[in-house]
Amino acid sequence: MEILYNNLYIHFVLTTLNRIPLISESIRPRIEKYICGIFSNKKSIIAHKIMEMNTKHFFIFINKRYTSRNNKLIKLMERGY
Repeated sequence: MEILYNNLYIHFVLTTLNRIPLISESIRPRIEKYICGIFSNKKSIIAHKIMEMNTKHFFIFINKRYTSRNNKLIKLMERGY
């Protein structure tokens, strides 16, 4: 019997280069809006949540349809669109 999955839950951990503490409280809201905007514009993303953000890294939890590729989402964040 074939098992089909419609949704995929992924936990991303993204860090700053060399884990240098670059995410200050003054720019944190802007980064959150930027990342959430990328996920909101993707039709494959059902829901997303930034779980925690500190000066060196942040955690993103997403629920998405299985059709899109994870590496494409990361590349979009790197390029800025």
